[in-house]
Amino acid sequence: MQKYFKRQDRSLKRLKASVMALAMAGMTIFGNGTWMPGANLSQVYASENLLDISEYGPAGGQSPAANGMIIAPAGTSTTEASANVNAGTASSSGTSSVVIAAAPSISTTSVAASSTQETSAATPVTTASQASSLVASSVNLAKLSSDGSTASLGDTVNSDYAVLYDLDRHHIVAEKNSSKVIYPASMTKIMTLLVAVEHISNLDDKVTITQDIVDYIYKHDASNCGFAAGEQVTVRDLLYGVILPSGADAVMALSRYVAGGDDAFVALMNQKAKDLGLSANAHFVNATGLYHKDHHLTVRDMAEILNAAMANPTARTILTTPSYRMTATKQHPSGLSFSNLFLSRISGQDKNGVSVMAAKTGYISQSMYCAASYAVSANGRHYIAVTGHADSAWAAVYDHARMYKNYTDK
Repeated sequence: MQKYFKRQDRSLKRLKASVMALAMAGMTIFGNGTWMPGANLSQVYASENLLDISEYGPAGGQSPAANGMIIAPAGTSTTEASANVNAGTASSSGTSSVVIAAAPSISTTSVAASSTQETSAATPVTTASQASSLVASSVNLAKLSSDGSTASLGDTVNSDYAVLYDLDRHHIVAEKNSSKVIYPASMTKIMTLLVAVEHISNLDDKVTITQDIVDYIYKHDASNCGFAAGEQVTVRDLLYGVILPSGADAVMALSRYVAGGDDAFVALMNQKAKDLGLSANAHFVNATGLYHKDHHLTVRDMAEILNAAMANPTARTILTTPSYRMTATKQHPSGLSFSNLFLSRISGQDKNGVSVMAAKTGYISQSMYCAASYAVSANGRHYIAVTGHADSAWAAVYDHARMYKNYTDK
């Protein structure tokens, strides 16, 4: 198995090198397989569509300080196709769930507002009338245990680690190595988002992207929004940039805005992990999800983080937004365009009437392809699924679709 992954890793490196060579020749490949002459590699959409290599990208290329435009892949939907939720009750008889309510500091309406919208881009998937149907479990998901009715996923999913929760019944429906430690990659940014929104009071404040942020992104080959050094970006746009394009540049700018520095922000994340009652395995070293041996948790911990984020209306609005165009800046007069590629991809999968409402993906070579999602079934039940170490971005999508299709409303 180790030899297999070493071969895979070498293949990915060779593929990245080929992309770099073509980029130097003035060619760029987009997620739909189209080669565009004269484009810079920094124009590749910064989510999981760089030859399906990684959520982290682009691999090298021209600095965004020179040309940081992000282009959404052709065919990306601007709405979650199956986002129609049958309202109804928030929980089953005899169980309790927390109905998501408005936060006192930042209104859901204000976070969704934008001077430039991409179709329905900045509008949350959920409408005001649907909000009451989205619930977060009142029970700590990280501390729930499997029981005799919990299905073993085994080889039915590609991912090595997986868990599916029924939030209304406070039950682990299905699992696979869910107590084992993983590296969460960019799923980390759900916690980053949650901590940030809890410490922000003015979404219209502007933050300047510094050159050291741009340099760090390209040195570490991290996924990014494409912000240029010196660009002034609203806090609102940074929040969307953390989740939709998985922008490490947005993460670093927010960390400094909120806490004054990266380390101070990570301290807030670890305190939040304690407040949420996560397992002893949950520990953060950075806010981006880049690999560090001491940056880890379990898929159960990640489920509870997503559960807490869905209970915060500002975080929920961002997590349920399929695409977004940021406010125009001097460097990007038309505003950069962001998309949640996982929501687009899973919308076309057979899920037996389940609507996937929110999601965040991740990739580093140590954790392969990861994803966390929130869904509502055809009968109005609420679920969270988390997976880790799938072979590809599409394998992670298929795993979530398969779990929702086979294990919900049972």
